[in-house]
Amino acid sequence: MRSINQSSAEAALQLAVTMANKIAACAPLSIKNTLVSAHLAINESEEKAFAQLPLQRATLYATEDFKEALMAEKERRVPKYRGR
Repeated sequence: MRSINQSSAEAALQLAVTMANKIAACAPLSIKNTLVSAHLAINESEEKAFAQLPLQRATLYATEDFKEALMAEKERRVPKYRGR
């Protein structure tokens, strides 16, 4: 018989794997920018992080990965990101 703690640990692990899979499906450059923004908010201030969002967004919109995401959505397929 499983203990409550073992069941909780297994549920937590399953949730972590689900979250990791969702993150892994995202464009690498968007993940990188999200981490940069999070670190800026933690190490500097939320205001500085928010102030950088328009520049980050414009930079991401100019990438091949963003264009790939739009095309993949239009074609109803999974995007193939290249980190460019």
